[in-house]
Amino acid sequence: MLDLRRCAEARAEFSGHADLGECERLAPPYATSGSAELALRFGRDSQHRPVLTGQVEAAVEAECQRCLQRMTLSVTIPLSLFLVESEALGRRLEDEGEYLVIGNEPVRTLSLIEDELLLALPMVPTHPGCKAADTEQQEAPEQDTETHRPFAGLSELRKQQTKDEQE
Repeated sequence: MLDLRRCAEARAEFSGHADLGECERLAPPYATSGSAELALRFGRDSQHRPVLTGQVEAAVEAECQRCLQRMTLSVTIPLSLFLVESEALGRRLEDEGEYLVIGNEPVRTLSLIEDELLLALPMVPTHPGCKAADTEQQEAPEQDTETHRPFAGLSELRKQQTKDEQE
């Protein structure tokens, strides 16, 4: 658990491993095994705003959604976040970069890493260029040349009704 406010004031730096097996929100098609390497640096930017910079590197096991075979996705996520007290302050900084709203409670480092992984990983993991046998393009069935139009006569009926009303 980290008190992000205190870390920024102390210009703290952390590096190490995080066990992805403890990531509760990293669900199938992703496997919750393996680890992530992280390097976090807290401090202040040139305008004295608290920031978190660093990098997360992980090799995440996944199931290709085309061929259903296991695969490993290697991700490197650069971190550069403003640490803000409220959403309103964060919205003012949106043009300058991403922000993280920090409250009074300490934050689990793993939750922060899990958030970044969820944002970086594809929603539908697939092997590059994977073409499973069942996804080959099939010819579209021939369409009937005759189309049934149930309201085709309605136009004529309305014209006739308008003509009758005018007489």
